[in-house]
Amino acid sequence: MQTSITTSAFFRFWQNITVTPDELALMNANINKVTDRLREVFPWRTAPAGPNPVDPWAGRRRPGDHPVSILIGDLSPVAFPLELVDIELMGSARRETVVRPTSDVDLLVAFQADQLVLTSFSPRSLLLRVSEALRGVGSDLRIWQGEAVTVSFDAGPDIDVFPALHMRSSSVVHFPRRGRMWTMSAPPVFDRKFLESNTARGNRLITVAKYVKVWNYHSGRPFQTFHLEALIERDVVEIDPRSRVSVHNFFRGALPAGPQFLLVGSPDGIYSDLSYYMSGRARAIAMTALAEAAFLSGRALGHEDRGEYQNANACWRELFGERFPVDPEEIPAGAPDAPQSPDGQKVGYAATPTDEPDVADPDDYDAELTERLAHPQEGRSGSVHEIILPPGFVLTYDEANKRGDLTPDNLVLYARQLLTEGRNDDVRILLEQAVPAFREVFGPDDSRTREAQEVLTLATSQ
Repeated sequence: MQTSITTSAFFRFWQNITVTPDELALMNANINKVTDRLREVFPWRTAPAGPNPVDPWAGRRRPGDHPVSILIGDLSPVAFPLELVDIELMGSARRETVVRPTSDVDLLVAFQADQLVLTSFSPRSLLLRVSEALRGVGSDLRIWQGEAVTVSFDAGPDIDVFPALHMRSSSVVHFPRRGRMWTMSAPPVFDRKFLESNTARGNRLITVAKYVKVWNYHSGRPFQTFHLEALIERDVVEIDPRSRVSVHNFFRGALPAGPQFLLVGSPDGIYSDLSYYMSGRARAIAMTALAEAAFLSGRALGHEDRGEYQNANACWRELFGERFPVDPEEIPAGAPDAPQSPDGQKVGYAATPTDEPDVADPDDYDAELTERLAHPQEGRSGSVHEIILPPGFVLTYDEANKRGDLTPDNLVLYARQLLTEGRNDDVRILLEQAVPAFREVFGPDDSRTREAQEVLTLATSQ
């Protein structure tokens, strides 16, 4: 069996976005410098934890309510010994979804609190005490947004130290927020859940997450990383042996739900919606980016199914950016898609990547596919241009044919945009004429025909 150049291109792409052994060693060296200093300055807790503090606001809230954050006013200084109970990685480094270039690594540093200090110990004081302890460790030290202490180095990523108070026997801790507020969270809960899901899904969830993260960076970062990876963990359940198929399915699966797709709670149960940081405009931008990604990835898979590998690679390049190779000299022959245990390089310790080859291409093609391989269709690898129409404008297929910016590919993309806006009737007006025309011109099995029919079906069923 033959391995396609698209499969081989993904192998090179994987290498381009994966942290190298030298970069990993430098990252771990910076982490160790920070953790060694913290262990020197702060003692580890040896006594058992005291009783959980009494909630002073319990009688003021409705049953079932719980505090997410507490605003601190004027505080009186108190003597409070800081004793370590936990130092662990958070975020992408913990979930093994780090991609190059790596600018920072998140580190949780938790101290035990046996007394009710939320209203007597300033979040700012905690940040200042930790920053003082870390002075001189790196080349620069600063407090970031009243939430973390950032230690910079001459080489390698910054280490963002998030100090917190461990107030309960659960995984929930209290982080400083803007220096004047304690906010509850339990990031390690999601980190562990994500890694458990990765194991349950054949060690391929990390692969999909890293590809989607590269798309997010290339698209101007419409999503915060924690939010995006929570969506991936929720939705990417069945992972195709070709991980790029699951990337497409993730993008495509966002479209029927519209903006509701963005709503996902935190696994620790504290936040009901991790998209809280998005304005209405940001949500529209994110949904448009997902629609464009669904279109591009779908077109890439269509090219690949027809054996048009160069066109497929051009689409993936447009989706992921310049780190996806299109030059044949950059693409190794016969390479697998990506390691089955992605990274294979866990921050904090070394591991060896393992893999099974990606799905190989069939040896024999039917007559139609052989003809397409011999005569690739022209004009199928161009970029999708933005379509600008007046708000509420209803476009018919006849009118679309008169516009120079509405190619068949762009027409389907525009229909998807309408779908995300809830304009299902407008989608039907447009595609009820377009689908028969596409079927007649391109054939019923062409990717453009199938995609137009898919969007029409979604619009009709909602």
